[in-house]
Amino acid sequence: MQIVVLGMHRSGTSALCGLLNLAGVYFGHEGEFIQANEENPKGFWERKDVRHLNDKILYALGCDWSEISQLEKANLTAEIQSSFQAEAKSIVDKMQEVTPTGVIGLKEPRFCLLMDFWSSVLCPERFYILLQRNPEEIAISLKTRNNIPVEVANYLTEKYLGNAISAVQMESCHIVSFAQMISNPNSVLKAVIDSFEKSTGIRLKSPKRKDVESFISSRLYRSKSKGKPYSASDQLLNWNKALSKGNLPELKSFHQKVPGHVLSYEHANRFSEFIKVDVRFRRLEKDYFSVKEKLTNKHKLEQVVLQRDAQVADLEQVALQRDAQVADLEQVTLQRDAQVADLEKVALQRDAQVADLEKGALRRDAQVADLEQVALQRDAQVADLEQVALQRDAQVADLEQAAQQRDAQVADLEQAALQRDAQVADLEKAALQRDAQVADLEKAAQQRDAQVADLEKVALQRDAQ
Repeated sequence: MQIVVLGMHRSGTSALCGLLNLAGVYFGHEGEFIQANEENPKGFWERKDVRHLNDKILYALGCDWSEISQLEKANLTAEIQSSFQAEAKSIVDKMQEVTPTGVIGLKEPRFCLLMDFWSSVLCPERFYILLQRNPEEIAISLKTRNNIPVEVANYLTEKYLGNAISAVQMESCHIVSFAQMISNPNSVLKAVIDSFEKSTGIRLKSPKRKDVESFISSRLYRSKSKGKPYSASDQLLNWNKALSKGNLPELKSFHQKVPGHVLSYEHANRFSEFIKVDVRFRRLEKDYFSVKEKLTNKHKLEQVVLQRDAQVADLEQVALQRDAQVADLEQVTLQRDAQVADLEKVALQRDAQVADLEKGALRRDAQVADLEQVALQRDAQVADLEQVALQRDAQVADLEQAAQQRDAQVADLEQAALQRDAQVADLEKAALQRDAQVADLEKAAQQRDAQVADLEKVALQRDAQ
C-alpha cells in the first residue's frame, strides 16, 4: 500500500509526513532523506533518489521546479517516460520490500507536476493526501526562501495545484488544511487515519498526543497571511476556498496560460544561471589548465623519479655485487688466516725440532768433551806406559798395539767429530730455511694487512653509497 502526499512547495507537506511517520508510514531511513535545515528544522521527509529522479525528468522536459512554462502533458512522451520507469519502479519496489508496516509514503512537491508519469509506476492500491495552504502564505515563503516574485509564486502554485487536483479526480484522496494541522495536529492526524482506513481497510497506529504535539509546533507556522485582500487568479482563489473546506474541485483537465511576467522571470533566471555557469566554466577552465600544468610537471617528476629509481636499482645491484665480493674476500681472508695459523703451527713445530736438535748437539758436545777427557787420561796413561816402556822394554809391542788401538779410537773420534760438524751444518741450514719461512710468513702477513685495508676502504665506500 502506498500513500502519496501532494502539495505545493512551502505548503506543509514535510510537517504532514512527520505526523504520518509517527502513525507508522514508512518513508525510508534517515540516510536516504534530504537533510533538515533552517527551512525545515523537523526534516523534509523527501528521499534523495526521488528528488534526483524528478529533477532529471523535468530537465528532460526543459524545465526546473520553478521554471515550468514549457511543461505540458504532450511533452511527456512515451519515450521519455520509458527511459525513467525502471529507476522509479526500483525505488518503490525497494521501499515496499523493507517497510515494516506494509505502508510506504512518498512525498516530493514535484509529484504534482509529474503524476502522469508516477501513476504508471505506483501500484493501483494507493491513497493520496492533498495539502491546502493559503496561496498568499506560500508566496511569502517563496519570496523569503527563493526571492521569487509574488505573481510568479501564484503562477507556480496554480500550476502545481491544478495538476495535482487533476491527477486525483478518480483516486482515493484526503485533503488536509495546513492551518488546521498546525493548530490541532492530533485532530487532523486522526481524520487522516480514519479516512485511510475507510478507503483501504488498513488501520494506521495512533501515536501518543504528546508525541504529536512535540513534533508540530506553532513556531512552524511562519509566513502568515496578512489578512488583507490578496491578488491572485480567480481560479486559484476558488480552488483554495474549496480545499480549505475539505472539498476537491472538479477538474478533468487543466491548462494554464503563461503570463508574460512569468516568462520574463524564467528568462532572467535562466540568464542569471547562464552567467553563473559561464563564470563557473571559466573558473573550471582555469583550474583545468592549472591542473594540466601540474599533471605535466608531475609527469616530468615521475620520469625523473623513474630514472632515479633505475639509478638506485643499479647502485643497489652494484652494492650487492660489492657485498658478494667483500664476502668472497672475507672468505679468502679467513682461509688465509687459517693458512697463516697452520704455518705458525708448523713454524712452532720446526722451532721445537730445532730446539731438540740443539739439545742433541749439546749432548754430543758433552760426549766429545768426555772423550777428550778420556783422551787426556789415555795420554797420561801413555806417558805412564812410556815410562813403564823405559822400564819394561818387553812390553813395547803391547804398548804399540795399544797405541794403534788408541789411534783407531782417535780416528773414530775424528769421524764422530766430522759427523757432528755435518749435523751442525744441517742445523745451520735448517735455521736458514726457518728464517726464510719466517720472512715468507711476515710477507704474507703484510699482504693480508694490505687486503684488509682494501676491504675496509671498499666497506667505507659502500656505506657512503
